[in-house]
Amino acid sequence: MAIVGFDRVTIGQATKESDVDYGFTPIGTPVPWHKSLLARTQTPLISGTATTNTTDKLVDSGGGFSGVVNVGDIVWNDTDSVYATVTAVDSDTSLSLDWDAFPDGNEDYEIFDEPELPGNWVECNGDTLSDATSILDGLVIPDLNGDARFLRGGTTAGIEEADQFQGHYHGTDGSAMSGSLTVYTFSGGGSGGFDASFINDPITDGTNGTPRTGAETRPINMSFIWIMRVK
Repeated sequence: MAIVGFDRVTIGQATKESDVDYGFTPIGTPVPWHKSLLARTQTPLISGTATTNTTDKLVDSGGGFSGVVNVGDIVWNDTDSVYATVTAVDSDTSLSLDWDAFPDGNEDYEIFDEPELPGNWVECNGDTLSDATSILDGLVIPDLNGDARFLRGGTTAGIEEADQFQGHYHGTDGSAMSGSLTVYTFSGGGSGGFDASFINDPITDGTNGTPRTGAETRPINMSFIWIMRVK
């Protein structure tokens, strides 16, 4: 009995389709791909040292980016050991990056050509697949990378959920209180409430370090490029 959509192929680092081996993977399966690490197996396009600290940029007065570096190429910050992706070539001396990977402005770097996927695979970037040889032709590939989504199990595939924080209350231990309690009262009618000046930013508990806050709730993680087999 034939199993449609499956192919016997082992995960390996390869730069062309004839070399790749991704395991017993059904069509439509997202797979995490360390695209940046694979890029560093190539000869660098260019290297140097950042000379200016500009948010979300790589600026090097020595430059030489024009005609050499392209959107999608991988930047390796050799000083801080972090990756970034080129989103625009601003000039011969400036590149826009997908995040602020050069916060100090004096880090060494190497830039590598963007690795290519084998023809059976595409990145999960929300594009409509245009490939007449694929059973997924004309369908929209899920945007797992652009939306920076984690994957989870479920009874239906494809349900999208925003980040959220479980509803809860904070209890008060009256026995731990000491000193006097200041009570604020409001007058003049209208809806009352505490003034925003009474709300402080999170502070350390003296044991677990400074709280890391931002626009989302997330566990410690590492980003990968999600790719999907389409034929």
